Amino acid sequence: MAKKNLINLQQKGMLSLLYILLGVLLIILKQAIVEWAMFIFGVLFVAQGIVNVIKKAPFAGAIQIIIGVLLIVLRFIAQNLVMIIFGILLAVSGLSQLTNGGYKKTFPLLTCILSIIGGVLIAFNSSSALSFVYVITGIIFIVDGAIALI
Repeated sequence: MAKKNLINLQQKGMLSLLYILLGVLLIILKQAIVEWAMFIFGVLFVAQGIVNVIKKAPFAGAIQIIIGVLLIVLRFIAQNLVMIIFGILLAVSGLSQLTNGGYKKTFPLLTCILSIIGGVLIAFNSSSALSFVYVITGIIFIVDGAIALI
C-alpha cells in the first residue's frame, strides 16, 4: 500500500514538473513549440493513415494522410486559421448569450460583452492574440504544475 502511494506521488511529481516545463516553453518559445506540436501531429496522422491503408481501410487512411500532410505543410497557416475560427466562435457565443437573455446580472452581462469584444479582436488580430494565448496558457500550466507539487 505504501509503495503504491509512493509511486503515485512520484508520477504526480513528474507530471507537475512536465506541466511547469511546458508552461515555461510556451512562454519562451511561443509559436515555435506549437509549430513543432503541429508537425508531430501531422507525422502521427500520416503514420496512422499508412497503417489504415495497410489494414484495408484505404478511404480513412487516405483522409488521415491528407490531414497529416496539410498539418505538416500548412502548420503556420493552420494556427492563424484556428485562432480566427476560435475568435468568431467566441464572439458568436457572446452575442448568442446576449440576445437570448443568457445573462441576468451584471457579471454575466459583462462576460457576454467581453466575449464579443475578445472574439472580434482575436479573429481580426490573430498573430497578437496567439502570442497572448501562449503566454496565458504557459502561466496556467506553470501555476497548475506548482499547485500539484504542493
